[in-house]
Amino acid sequence: MPPAHIDAVVRLKEDVPTVELQRGDQGIVVSIWLSPGEFLCEVEFSNSGHSRPRRTLLRAGQLEVVE
Repeated sequence: MPPAHIDAVVRLKEDVPTVELQRGDQGIVVSIWLSPGEFLCEVEFSNSGHSRPRRTLLRAGQLEVVE
């Protein structure tokens, strides 16, 4: 079972410099993918200091669900 669900608010647990996201940035899960041995979440970040929302695919272990 995936650690998050679609429309869940999540927070980054680590920096992701390749897409200019920082630990603590919050986003919304828009899709969930199953890769061999792990879940991947496509997350849309809109509050990361950029003029447009950004979507990126992240390992579930890089995220924590905000309650």
